Amino acid sequence: MTPNEITDLICLELGAENDFVFKQAMLARVNLSRNQQLKRSLEKSPQDRKFFTQRMLVKMENFNHFSGTDLPACTWSRSACYIPRPLRANGIVLDYAGAVDGSRAFRHTQEGTSRYVTAHPHAHHTYPFRIDDLRLVVERAGIEKSLVIGIFADPEEAYNIDAKTRDCKTCDFWESEYPCSEDVLDIVVQEITGKWRREPVNLEVNGTQNRPDPTA
Repeated sequence: MTPNEITDLICLELGAENDFVFKQAMLARVNLSRNQQLKRSLEKSPQDRKFFTQRMLVKMENFNHFSGTDLPACTWSRSACYIPRPLRANGIVLDYAGAVDGSRAFRHTQEGTSRYVTAHPHAHHTYPFRIDDLRLVVERAGIEKSLVIGIFADPEEAYNIDAKTRDCKTCDFWESEYPCSEDVLDIVVQEITGKWRREPVNLEVNGTQNRPDPTA
């Protein structure tokens, strides 16, 4: 289902006014519930991970990781924008980060441990990377773009970054497939609509429709 279809269904179930502002608020609810449910779901069915992952093409830029010097050895690459927060599930932070054609994966490291990775006999085949302040940081200069695959807390942000990098003029997150398995999505919709069913909402106030408060 697309975000449009999901929020249309929620509005229909709630008998609420179907306008875009309210649908945006409902999608924020959907994201929150999905993020909570998916970890439990993937513990039981790790093979379902593919339903939650997104592919994101990211522009990279050179930066000096050691202030006060412009030595080439101190120049690495990092994402030109902040990336959405990856959700750790099944012990996995990102499914893939590396070359845009998928041919060479970077190796995930923690700050201060990359020297052990680079000391490996085959270290020249890969580059250490980490997520630093929501930036993809790769210990290699001159990388123009990277492909990142993972589960992200904000699917819309991940989609829009990819669309912008690919210069896709017709891409529309609201008409794309929402990254979620069907069973988890059913639970999410039931959870959101069930909350207001348990707490009846007065949809008519002085002759005008009163929408449920999405922040409640």
